[in-house]
Amino acid sequence: MINTKCINDKDKPSSIPNTHWVKEGKDYTVVMIYRMVQPGAMMGVILQEIDLNEVETPYECFKIQRFGFKQEDIKALMELIEACEGLQDFDPAKLIEEQVQIEEQLK
Repeated sequence: MINTKCINDKDKPSSIPNTHWVKEGKDYTVVMIYRMVQPGAMMGVILQEIDLNEVETPYECFKIQRFGFKQEDIKALMELIEACEGLQDFDPAKLIEEQVQIEEQLK
């Protein structure tokens, strides 16, 4: 599990109720990462605090781009990605680059 902070809660899908939506600035815990079945095969995260299976929505996870990770958590993030099924061909350099840009913006 990896701690993260929501950095983007914009563009909430209408099928997800407010009670099951992330809030910008709030801390969450990532328990799983996987490739979403959508154009571009985006990375998605499942959070400990919000179970999207509790509500009727086609979404199973949140886009990883909605979250920022601390520099010291990047190694643990890469280990979690490697441990998650179907992500062995994922390019971690791209995610690290995005996270460094996010971290710079948060300063």
